[in-house]
Amino acid sequence: MKILICLAVVIIFAFFFNIQSKNKVSRLNGDIVSLKSEIKRQEILFPVYLDLKRRYEAEVLKELPLVTNKAMTQEEVNEVTRQIEAAAMQANMEPQQVVPDPATLAENSGQVVVNCEFFGPFFNVRDLLKGLGGIPYVRHIEMLQMQEALNGLVVKMKVRLSVVTEQV
Repeated sequence: MKILICLAVVIIFAFFFNIQSKNKVSRLNGDIVSLKSEIKRQEILFPVYLDLKRRYEAEVLKELPLVTNKAMTQEEVNEVTRQIEAAAMQANMEPQQVVPDPATLAENSGQVVVNCEFFGPFFNVRDLLKGLGGIPYVRHIEMLQMQEALNGLVVKMKVRLSVVTEQV
């Protein structure tokens, strides 16, 4: 009799374990099917996305004047550094250093990196960045580093300039 009870308990345990395994497998199969359908959907939509992106960029290029890059003259570089210093002063930031990188000046690639260091309150950094965005030569900021100082904040950045002196 005890053997039959033990056997019944083992059979019931195996039955419930098997049901749980089947439920888990069926859930995993459902997840696999949904992931496969998501991958197929993305494979279908990716070329459409690329086409829309290409069309958008073409429309933007139609609206904006095309420019060609050429090497900056020393006078143009000096003018841009003065504009960067003016943007800093307008944002109540003190320009510590605004120096073009000599290596990029020698490249004649049509782009110049300017190493900048400013000092001022943290809350004026946003105004400084907005002022830099208003300078037509600024392509993007490569590096932005902020360090807390005694009476404010030291902001170091590398600003990449792109020359836009000739229109096509």
